Amino acid sequence: MKSIALALVGMLLMAGLSLAAPKDQTYTGEITDSACATMGSHAGMGKPAKDCALACVQRGEKSVLFNAAAKKSLPTR
Repeated sequence: MKSIALALVGMLLMAGLSLAAPKDQTYTGEITDSACATMGSHAGMGKPAKDCALACVQRGEKSVLFNAAAKKSLPTR
């Protein structure tokens, strides 16, 4: 009888953990470099945003996902 109760508790615990798993998230923004993300834009760089970001990443800046509306950046992998 104890083994049945223990098995039932184990199954309920596993079910609860599976429901607590993180859900998929959607991120919006522009892939850019960390330097321009800190400034908030590529304005004044004299080249298109894509070219600026590629050049900065080649110089050692990290690539980030920048959300201009929230003014936040997340590192890319």
